[in-house]
Amino acid sequence: MVFRVLLLSLLLLLVSYTKGQELEKEKALKNQFFGELGGPGGLYSVNYGRTLFSRGDFRINASIGFSVMPVYLYDTYSAYPVMPISIGVLYGRNKHYAKFGITNSVYMAYVYKQSDGNEFQNGTVITRPEYDTEIHNSLFILLGYQYEFNERLFANMFFSPAIYDNEVKFMFWGGVGVGFKF
Repeated sequence: MVFRVLLLSLLLLLVSYTKGQELEKEKALKNQFFGELGGPGGLYSVNYGRTLFSRGDFRINASIGFSVMPVYLYDTYSAYPVMPISIGVLYGRNKHYAKFGITNSVYMAYVYKQSDGNEFQNGTVITRPEYDTEIHNSLFILLGYQYEFNERLFANMFFSPAIYDNEVKFMFWGGVGVGFKF
């Protein structure tokens, strides 16, 4: 919860600071649409991003995405939505950029009401523990590289360790993405 409030406050501060700022080029493409494999969206995500501020070799971007996380629970599959919300910085020139950022992924997940496990008899589940669906969040730190093929197309790769539900659980995780600007 604290991380969500911190991320939202930082985003609002940056938006208010950059309001009224113009990109260096009048024709600069501010919007992005991109897909990622891995990363803060889980297995994959589709995202919309926007450049909030640009000056020289420095850009500030914000993005929001959507994904569905498949979960196998009691012989059936469930699908839980995931929504990564990011703020990031690109630093570089020409086609090569270092990428730094922070992402808060809000997602639905199940939580057991009791700690008891399933009871089995002859390999068949007899009783199953009760569970609830709750909203969780994870904070991802993004460190990566972005390559811009031309004015419209780009690709990136990144390393993104995570903090889950306010617990520091370091996890090697990362992703790759490809997208276009418009």
